[in-house]
Amino acid sequence: MMRIIKIFGYTPAILVPRAVSLMVVVFFTRILEPAQFGLYSLIIVYGGFLDAVFLNWSRLGLLRFYSAKQENSLTRLMPGSLLILAAGFITGGLASAVLSASSPSTHNTDFFLLLLLYFLGNGLLNFGLNILRTREQLLFYVIVEVLRPVLGFGVAWVMVNALGHNYIRLSQGLFGVTACFGIFLLISVVWKVSLKQGNRQAFMDMVRYSAPLLLVFFWTHFITASDRFFLNYLSGPSAVGMYAASYSLARPVVEILFNVVNLGEFPRLIKTFDIEGAAGAQKALNKTIAYLMFLCLPTLMGLILLAEPLSTILVGEEYRNGAPWVIRLVAMGAFFAGIKSFIFDQIFHLHRKSMAQSLTLLPAAALTILLNVILIPSYGAVGAAWAGVSGYIIAASLSLIYSRRYMKILWPVRDIFWILTATALMGITIHVFQKNPETENLIITCSAACAVYLTVCWKSGVLGIISHSTKQKGSHHS
Repeated sequence: MMRIIKIFGYTPAILVPRAVSLMVVVFFTRILEPAQFGLYSLIIVYGGFLDAVFLNWSRLGLLRFYSAKQENSLTRLMPGSLLILAAGFITGGLASAVLSASSPSTHNTDFFLLLLLYFLGNGLLNFGLNILRTREQLLFYVIVEVLRPVLGFGVAWVMVNALGHNYIRLSQGLFGVTACFGIFLLISVVWKVSLKQGNRQAFMDMVRYSAPLLLVFFWTHFITASDRFFLNYLSGPSAVGMYAASYSLARPVVEILFNVVNLGEFPRLIKTFDIEGAAGAQKALNKTIAYLMFLCLPTLMGLILLAEPLSTILVGEEYRNGAPWVIRLVAMGAFFAGIKSFIFDQIFHLHRKSMAQSLTLLPAAALTILLNVILIPSYGAVGAAWAGVSGYIIAASLSLIYSRRYMKILWPVRDIFWILTATALMGITIHVFQKNPETENLIITCSAACAVYLTVCWKSGVLGIISHSTKQKGSHHS
């Protein structure tokens, strides 16, 4: 029971923000024009890119080295980490000005200031949440990530309806609340830590490992953000808004499930590797793969088969052109991105091979740029989605090939076989039950499909992967 809590205890902290993001799409695409929603989406995309490049590499290094050095490592690393945070804010702020000036629709003071608010607020928030995660303060983490998005949505809804139907009020409400929580978290995690006990050698060890991750995150998020950047540059913010609405129905759903497992499993995978070595990490990763496949494969199937009714029911009429295909392709891209990040790339993190990890992304980024330029002028949002999924397939394939140099994966073949079987039967069920794009029919279809999937998994013994160790029998090295 304790293992289940440790693995899935972060679930509310992931589900609630994603659910609120879905509510933003459902409610605000009905009152905002596509161009306004597109500008709001660009702030999130650009801000996420800046956070990943200038801040996330150091957070991952802190998480990696805190687990390795254990008890007094946070005190030793905190002064340097705060210095990196400040430097990241300065350089990211300058980069915000460059991104704001990249197109006529974003080259204005309002967009720049809101992008800066998003970047700074999320940087503070994620820094504090990362400290809570290293300390395994699960309850505090969950409380923050449940309250923050709910309050943000409430403030944004009031501001949009009271002050104007535009992206400025929506962004001020959501991002302002995030910034407040970020400041509170920073104060709370630094308050009891002595900043005079920093250790230069420990900090430099962390930097040597994590600095090359800057390239990894740059190329990873470049692939993620390039679709909307090129859509805005080639077709304008209205095209971005229409694409972003469908994108938000697909990618976050898949990402939720990967993150639900990874948030709890990654720190324990690191500890297992440090204590038991590669053999112990193989077994731990074997179980992680089983959890991920159990959750993500049926979700992918559902999004592909139910894309049309989902787009009809959940987004405003102005946003529905091409939406089903965007949902399908974005879901596939998110799945391959998750496979790469949360299975293959874990091996690079364990062995501290950041440069090798970055090499898996360069061909994928080049292909994504090329396809965006070729496909968007002719196919618009669907072309951008095709470019994204193609890039992720290449990146995942290269990550699989290169990661085998450091550690082979012990695949849970038997579990994957039954999960695939259950997913196929679930797909047949959806095809039989799905008659029309109505809410009632969608609920009935999803209920029947879930019942079939869980029944097959139960009868085949796959549900036992949640509470029992994965056995060596029926596994295969890759």
